[in-house]
Amino acid sequence: MTAVEDLLARSRAKGGLPEPRLRRELRENAHLSQAELAAAFGVTRSAVCRWEAGTRRPRARLLEAYLELLDRLATER
Repeated sequence: MTAVEDLLARSRAKGGLPEPRLRRELRENAHLSQAELAAAFGVTRSAVCRWEAGTRRPRARLLEAYLELLDRLATER
């Protein structure tokens, strides 16, 4: 397990999202823009920006999908 995967696993075990910096880093390393991620989730780019800043969380229906995406991006690093 990589350090990133370990951070994600610990965050998920606590019932939360990984730290904001890691969320952004994973997205950027996958060469995805905030607009692309927003379109995939059916939200605005500003919503993704807030998720990555840690000022908001995805709503319940999106939270699990967002966590799964972060997990997948971490394993593809």
